[in-house]
Order: sequence, then structure tokens, then C-alpha cells
Amino acid sequence: MIGRYSLIGDRPFFSPQQFPWHESLTSNWGTIRAELDEVLKKREHLPNIQELSPDQAEITEGDNWKTFFFFAYGLTAEPNCRRCPETARLLKSVPGIKTAFFSILKPHAHIPEHCGAYKGVIRYHLGMIVPKPEEACRIKVGGQTAHWREGEGIFFDDTFR
Repeated sequence: MIGRYSLIGDRPFFSPQQFPWHESLTSNWGTIRAELDEVLKKREHLPNIQELSPDQAEITEGDNWKTFFFFAYGLTAEPNCRRCPETARLLKSVPGIKTAFFSILKPHAHIPEHCGAYKGVIRYHLGMIVPKPEEACRIKVGGQTAHWREGEGIFFDDTFR
């Protein structure tokens, strides 16, 4: 199993301290949030994730999950980077970044259990707008549950269910 040879460990969740760059994102989350607020003014015009990634149709439908991409596996969404210049600048400072986007779920949306196919990626979610109570907004990875908090990040390996 490839996870045995990981330089950061093989577990569902990781400590933010393992990724020193996360502090630049969390300390600037208010700036990122302000740019997101501007994007959300035109939420209805944003693409649904399954329109950009047809594989996601298995876990979502309709307009429950909107996206606003900055980067996707070597491609840069220049118009989006221009719309959110500070967010784009902060993201460009993340070593090895492959994909980055605002993931925008409708209230009460649920993404069913699934898992990623590639062990070489760690997911990072920075909470921007988290419904109250925060315990109602959760992610379960490998049988462990974490809760988003505004301005805080969660690191996880999505190859765990």
C-alpha cells in the first residue's frame, strides 16, 4: 500500500501544523471571504461542479453545489483570478497546489459518502461561511468526523471513505 511510504503519514485527517503555509491562508481568511462575498452576488451564474467534472454527477445533482475555480491541474482560470486577486495571490503561494476553488453548497445540501482515487493528494478546506450550529456542518473521513469553523482549515486524505 502506497500510504505506508507517505512522508506525512497515512490517516484520514492531518494537523495544520504539518503544513506551515496554511497560516497565510487562515490569517487572511477575512480577505478571502470578502472576495467570496462578491462572487456570491452572482451565484446563479456559477457552474455546477458536475458541469466541470462529469464524474461528480454521481454525488450531486441540480444546483446544490456551485464552483468558482482558480486552478485545475495545471490550468489557471485567469478571469476568476482577476476577480479575486488577493485570493489568487495567496493560493499561488501554496507549494505544489494543483486545484483550488470556492466550493459553494446550498443550505442543507449533502454530499454522499465517496472517496478519491489518487493517494498523492491531500485536501484542504478553509471554512468561509459555516452554518450555525457548527456541529451541523461536518465531514466524515475514514470513520472520523470533523466540523468546519469559519477561518479554520481541515486537511484530509479523501482516499479514505
